[in-house]
Amino acid sequence: EKDIAIRNLSTIEDITLNDTYSQHIEAIKLLTDMIIDKQSYEEKIEKCNEYLENVLQNIESHNKPENLVLNKFTDVHVKNYKTALKKFKEMLLL
Repeated sequence: EKDIAIRNLSTIEDITLNDTYSQHIEAIKLLTDMIIDKQSYEEKIEKCNEYLENVLQNIESHNKPENLVLNKFTDVHVKNYKTALKKFKEMLLL
């Protein structure tokens, strides 16, 4: 719901910190629901990995000069999550 409301705003100045906080919590809930829905740990890890790949693609798209509205987003934290997820999967499958 917050995603839709934020996307429909005419200017970025109309977004409050409270909007972004509640949108963040809403996004975490959606991700959690997607993961819980999967049966095995491997499926849960794969769903997380798919989500992180999507985030990386979105960051890459945002950072293209023709799409850039604000400063570029960094993707270091997302890449770190992917590395941690890969190592976790390796530990789980030992």
